[in-house]
Amino acid sequence: MARVIVIGGNAAGLSAGSKILREGKNFEVSVFDSSNFISYGACGMPYLFSREVEDINKLFALSEEEISKRGIEIRKNELATELLPGRKRVVLKNLKSGVVKEEIYDYLVIATGSNANKMKLPDFEGENVFCLHTLEDALKLKDFIDLKNPYSVTIIGLSYVAIEMAETLTKIGIKVNLVGRRKIFLKKLHFRLSDYLAEELEENGIRLYADCDILEARKKGNTLESIMTNRGEIKADFFLYAVGVHPATRFLKGSGISFELNDALRVDERCRTNLHNIYSAGDCCCVREIITGKYKYIPLGTTANKMGRVAGANIAGLREEFEGVVGTSILRCFGYEIGMTGLTLNEALKEGIDAREVFIESIPKARYLKGNGRVFLNIVAEKGGRILGGQIIGTYGTKGRIDTLSSLIYGRVKVKEAKYIDLSYAPPFSPVWDPLLVAFDKLDKMT
Repeated sequence: MARVIVIGGNAAGLSAGSKILREGKNFEVSVFDSSNFISYGACGMPYLFSREVEDINKLFALSEEEISKRGIEIRKNELATELLPGRKRVVLKNLKSGVVKEEIYDYLVIATGSNANKMKLPDFEGENVFCLHTLEDALKLKDFIDLKNPYSVTIIGLSYVAIEMAETLTKIGIKVNLVGRRKIFLKKLHFRLSDYLAEELEENGIRLYADCDILEARKKGNTLESIMTNRGEIKADFFLYAVGVHPATRFLKGSGISFELNDALRVDERCRTNLHNIYSAGDCCCVREIITGKYKYIPLGTTANKMGRVAGANIAGLREEFEGVVGTSILRCFGYEIGMTGLTLNEALKEGIDAREVFIESIPKARYLKGNGRVFLNIVAEKGGRILGGQIIGTYGTKGRIDTLSSLIYGRVKVKEAKYIDLSYAPPFSPVWDPLLVAFDKLDKMT
């Protein structure tokens, strides 16, 4: 009986463990996780605060009983501290008892995910300072809000979590300051689309401080009272930072495992590391970006699930490959849906690609229907060639359009082929000429 140790009990880890037992024979699988919670949808945590998720238990994809029925042993509150590949052992510390043990494996899946980036600012700490990365973080913040009934919050960051939390906290009556070092949202949102998003935030009562440098944190006792910036002092009842993540791979230093950018692990198309019988999946890894073929750090939940399944399949004796990603994502901000996929124009030019972009302003459904909205598209394509990327902000239909773009990029479809693609039409869903088709036609004339 081959023993598989999986480090990490969420999307990638449980997908791998489940696939091994579903497809393989003579395997036993043990999942170790440093948290007290496993198998939950972290992407749903912001909606606990707006009460769109009414019960925290609904965030769990599988109960512990369901996981056990699959034949997976669960070991919670176990932190991996060292990898000893020559002896096929992992060193783990129980965070409740303090006991340190070595666990022997035949196969190892590293699915440790990511950790939240900290604020590099002296005194930026206190009982009213939070991040939102784990379910423990969410419960801590929810308890604070329920107990203290705060009037205001300052959110630092222009990330997905920052925008989602700005929306959900506003919806429960908390006044929000949103502070970012850059003018551009989500690291690479087109500047025109960033302007529309900024307008939407401000129209919904959020005070936006973009292009803002934080100079100092001011505390009183164990409470952070304000931050000093180049735009003045910003006070709040509590502070939330959402300034990105980094791979949770520190315990692997010195093990001989190969790293890529940002201390993320390098894996091949079968999710194998450079060490024998050691696989990895999820936010602790770099992934191949399909357009350029280069490895990048693009942590996304959907990618973690797919990589975990591929790792598990290969351990079980099948041969499956994960080709890579184009970086498709979407979020909601009040009345707008924001979708992104592929390369921006600047990214394409830096890769030496002769690229062009178009910007389209349109409507998401037939013009004669009541309650019509707006949609803005930025599409990037190679001159005379393939579609490379796109970004969309719209009141309706963004998911369908961004997923179509992602599929076209994934399929390496050229603009000339895409401009007559057979998209569905009915007045409630799009104009006769969908904004995507208008953008492709305009790009074709440019290239």
